[in-house]
Amino acid sequence: MMLGEDILRNNPNVDAETLNIFVQRVLNRTIFLRICEDRCFENYESLKAITTYQDLRTMFAAADQKYDSGLFELLEEDRLTVSDSVIIEIFQSLYYPNNSYEFGVIDPYIIGQIYELFLDEALVIREDGHIETQEKPEVVDSQGAVNTPQNITDIIIEETLRPLYENRTPEEVSQYRIADICCGSGNFLLSAFEYIVNYHIEYYRKAYIQWGEGKGFNKNYKCRIRPRWYHVSQTWCADAFLIRQAHLYPRMILNEKKALVTDTLHKVRFLEGIDGKQVTAAFLNTYTFALSETLGRSYGGGVLTFEPGEIRKIRIPMQMADQLDLQKIDAWQRQGKIDKVLEYTDSILLRKGLSLTEHEIKLLHSIWKKMCDRRMSRKNQKK
Repeated sequence: MMLGEDILRNNPNVDAETLNIFVQRVLNRTIFLRICEDRCFENYESLKAITTYQDLRTMFAAADQKYDSGLFELLEEDRLTVSDSVIIEIFQSLYYPNNSYEFGVIDPYIIGQIYELFLDEALVIREDGHIETQEKPEVVDSQGAVNTPQNITDIIIEETLRPLYENRTPEEVSQYRIADICCGSGNFLLSAFEYIVNYHIEYYRKAYIQWGEGKGFNKNYKCRIRPRWYHVSQTWCADAFLIRQAHLYPRMILNEKKALVTDTLHKVRFLEGIDGKQVTAAFLNTYTFALSETLGRSYGGGVLTFEPGEIRKIRIPMQMADQLDLQKIDAWQRQGKIDKVLEYTDSILLRKGLSLTEHEIKLLHSIWKKMCDRRMSRKNQKK
């Protein structure tokens, strides 16, 4: 209502149909982006940071390029004028403490039911120039819109798609197109999407099992003793990993892909408020390397092994770590330029952060190199 009143006030010649289309489109886009924020597809409070309608139009244009779905395509109605103050008030109401909803966990079907109720009514321009909501004539005639329950849509979709997908490869079904011509809240499309996702998961699960058995993985000891050889034991998604058995030097790897491991790597969880990128970058310094050589255990082949208790004793200098460029460090490391990495990180973390002298840093570097070289030389010694 507030948005409709403002649009009518700023655009007195707008007709009721255009007004309804425009209000509906703004709300659809806003709810979509707000859900994306809580699901980490957009930066949190992006909408809250909007202060002008022009900023909002710019955001919609960027979303159109990003999602390419037609939802954000700029149409004729988008040229209407909206007051900045109304935009700010609406967006402020979408966040705590004005709003207690967690959009990231609201079931899409619940959103669909709310949307169906919203479609029952339309904005009507009264003779006095104000706006009110009225039930649409078709809703009155049908005694209200009815949202198809999820269990019913799931059954209909299952019976419809199973003959089309059964015993077919992803390549064979990739050209299928599914349309819900009488789409209201999109429940049928949601059920169809879930069916297709589950089809692909099951197809590639079976393909993975067949591939693994063809390679003989199911006969390896740790796989063989599982009830299902391909079933990974319960684990948790780490923020980063530490190499359990290091070669030239230990490393911390940021887990941006959300990979799961069992016991081949040490799992790291960062405390709330800690920037994992800074920790990962700061790990590569001469002080931490030298300390690691004294804490780790050296076995055959020059490998430096760390048990959990030893990993916990490793120290990382974090003073001024926010000045480190992780991308630069990562590029050097991939090129095998660890000396260049250490020269860069030591100058920031040890010299500026810890106020160590050049002599002290060189001494640490000498200690690390001597212990590393001694460890690596063992693999070349004859028994």
